Amino acid sequence: MALGDRIAVINDGKIQMIATPDQLYRHPVNLFVAKFVGTPQINLLPVQFDHGNLISDDQIIVSNLSQSVWEALVEGQHYLLGIRPENIQLHAQPVPGSFPIEVQTVLDYGRFKQLTCRAFKNSQLKVVVNRWSKTAPKTAYAQLDDSAVLLFDSQTKENVVDQQLNDELE
Repeated sequence: MALGDRIAVINDGKIQMIATPDQLYRHPVNLFVAKFVGTPQINLLPVQFDHGNLISDDQIIVSNLSQSVWEALVEGQHYLLGIRPENIQLHAQPVPGSFPIEVQTVLDYGRFKQLTCRAFKNSQLKVVVNRWSKTAPKTAYAQLDDSAVLLFDSQTKENVVDQQLNDELE
């Protein structure tokens, strides 16, 4: 990623995507590419599209979807929401659009800390933060950067939101 200006991602002998490192990271064509690029790996949450909201375990986790995203989704359909660890903000108190998480482990990498958190019933989230106190409470509230959310078809594993961009890259 640091050396190439265009990179080909291949899976089982088939080219999945050829793009710049930024495009691979921010607009992966499918779940394989999304998981292949980035450390820590992308977070995945099962969601359902319901009246303009993305819902997981009966809780709205994204409500500010753009009209173009709405048009790409099917009412009642299940998707996999992808969010990079650095695109999750943690708050001490609930804020609009946030959901409770339980911090399980904290890894200190010096310039940042990686938190492993439990969300909803059985989902795990990796969150990257600059600061985290050892005395911070175990419960916090996660808020996703709506502009950085990726959505994958739960059957085909294709990126349904960035399909137009992906078609242009091929």
